[in-house]
Amino acid sequence: MQNKIPFLAVVLLLQGFVLFGQSTSGSPYSRFGYGAIEHVGFGKNQAMGGIGIAVRSNANLSPLNPASYSEIDSLSQIFEFGLAGKGVRYTDARNSEYNADMNFSYLGMGFPVSDWWGIGIGMLPVSFVGYDFGLNATEPVETVSYGYYGTGGISKVFWGNSFEILDRVSLGVNFNYMFGAINHYRNVSFPDHSDFTNFVYIEKIKVSSLQYTLGLQAVQPINDKSRIVLGAIYEPKINLNAKRSVNSYRILPVTNGQIPIETIDDEPITMEYPEAYGVGLTYEITDKLQAGVDYYYQNFSEAQFYGTDSLENRTRFGAGLEYTPNIIDNNYLKRIRYRLGANINNSYQKVYGLDVVDFGITFGFGLPLGYSKTTFNVAFEYGKTGTTKNNLVQQDYLKVVLNLSLNDVWFLKRKFK
Repeated sequence: MQNKIPFLAVVLLLQGFVLFGQSTSGSPYSRFGYGAIEHVGFGKNQAMGGIGIAVRSNANLSPLNPASYSEIDSLSQIFEFGLAGKGVRYTDARNSEYNADMNFSYLGMGFPVSDWWGIGIGMLPVSFVGYDFGLNATEPVETVSYGYYGTGGISKVFWGNSFEILDRVSLGVNFNYMFGAINHYRNVSFPDHSDFTNFVYIEKIKVSSLQYTLGLQAVQPINDKSRIVLGAIYEPKINLNAKRSVNSYRILPVTNGQIPIETIDDEPITMEYPEAYGVGLTYEITDKLQAGVDYYYQNFSEAQFYGTDSLENRTRFGAGLEYTPNIIDNNYLKRIRYRLGANINNSYQKVYGLDVVDFGITFGFGLPLGYSKTTFNVAFEYGKTGTTKNNLVQQDYLKVVLNLSLNDVWFLKRKFK
């Protein structure tokens, strides 16, 4: 009897395209540019410091490098989806507050076409916008209250193919469709005078574009149980199809009537997503150890946003490892995959002359379901973003990712006596 799980996986994947949601835990730094850039692998990657450029696995998808799909077993299919929760404490020079949320994070599916050709399909966040803050300023005559609020972000759907073109060398490509909307709201009010006119400004940016990611992985065996994997990826700079709509108006006192000030509908604007590349290296002992490092670079200084080119280049360095005591032992604790890592990310944003730097440490577990390759993955990340210098905000966060990686045999006919 043919296994029907692949069909169910496709249905869930398509439903996920509708259910997918951006994080709303918030960051004041997401007010700038494209928002806060996400670096999202799947559950295994996130517990290992976010590395994935040189990670190959026959039990988990690694969408950070499309060349990895050729590692999927010739009779297997993999379906992955994840939830991410995040708690953040925001601290400035005078105040501190806390916020938390949980959202659907990603999903994907991988399967072989042959023993040299693998396919990956899925959906990942690219950036998120989520902020809500205000301030009061004493002007020459009156106290003025300014409010800032933003939502949305950019996501991508990918379809990837990986080919083992030479012995131990794989090439891959992800065809990505990037889409989303970024919404910014600003208001000006006069809290001491109900008879003053207030102002509201709403800006919505819609983006969509095709992009691709090229990947390479080369495997060098050391002996029959260990190997080294070298990986590399490249993404070209693209012009995003971006349109901007603006609606600003005055709110009259007493009647709350609206008087339009400016209305713009779907005005084309210049938004470029930058060229990027990355390299990675891992050392593996079969079913025992996997340890590696990644370096990733995005050339934002050469990409225009709203016709300006004042962005900073983004760099990210990550390191991580996975250790399994004994994958076939009767003792369940010895079959667990133990993971840890760390990463440092220098953002493309510079605020009040200071770079926005993010540092995180990660750890997690791959919990096997029986003796199959299906695992329930848990990843934790504790980190810090920004600083309290120059009246900026420091974010201390704890992120939890829950991931189910379903790995089942495809097209296996069962025999009955």
